[in-house]
Amino acid sequence: MNPITPAGQLAEAAAARPEQFACTYMGREFTYAELFKMSEECARSFAAIGVHENCRVMLHMPLIPQALSCFYGLNMLGAAAVIPADLPPADCISQAGVRAIVTIEGFYDDLDDVPQLPTTIFARPQDTMGKLKKLEYILTEARNVDKVSEGFGLLSWDGFLLGGKALRGEHRCEEHIERTAALICHAEPQILSNRAFIFAEPDLPIIAFHQAIINGSCPELDI
Repeated sequence: MNPITPAGQLAEAAAARPEQFACTYMGREFTYAELFKMSEECARSFAAIGVHENCRVMLHMPLIPQALSCFYGLNMLGAAAVIPADLPPADCISQAGVRAIVTIEGFYDDLDDVPQLPTTIFARPQDTMGKLKKLEYILTEARNVDKVSEGFGLLSWDGFLLGGKALRGEHRCEEHIERTAALICHAEPQILSNRAFIFAEPDLPIIAFHQAIINGSCPELDI
C-alpha cells in the first residue's frame, strides 16, 4: 500500500506496532491492527456497493470509530470522503456528486430534504463502545433516537459489512492512488490530495485525529 496516503500510513503503523493502541472510544481501546482490519472491511464493503476509484462518499456522522474506518477504507479504494461541515447535507450531496452516505441513526432526519438519496448506510455509536459505556448509552441517550430500519437503498452497518464479506476478488486501488482526493471538505471548500494530505493542517478534526493516530498519541474519540 502506498505509504504516502493516509491508509498507507495506517498500514505501516499496523505492521510496525500492531498491538499498540491507536485510539480510544467510550471505554474501549483499539489497536493499530484492529483499526486497520476494520478499515479493510469497510473498503471491501464499499466496493460491494459499487464505490471505486474517484468516487465520493459523504460521512455525515460524529468522529466515532466507524467514521475513521470509513475514511481509511475509502482511501484504500482511491475514493474520497466528503465532509459536509457547515453545508446542509442536501447541498453537499448535489454539489459533490456522492455515490453513498454513511450516517448514524440520530442524524438520519437531517436527510429529509434530500429528494433522492443515494445508497445510505447508518451506523450506531454504541456498537463500538466498551461494555459499560454501551449499556449506559442504551439506557439513556439511545432511547431518544428514532430507530431506522433497512429498506431499498438503506443499509444497517451490519448489512453493509455483510456485503463486503461476500465480495470476491481484489478491491483496493494501488495504481496512481496518490493523485486522487483523500478528503473533500465543503465548508471552505477545500480539496486535499493524497500527496498533500500529510503536509496540510487545515482545521478539520478527522485530519487532526489521523495525525495523532499515526504519531502514536492514541487520541480519544467521542460522539
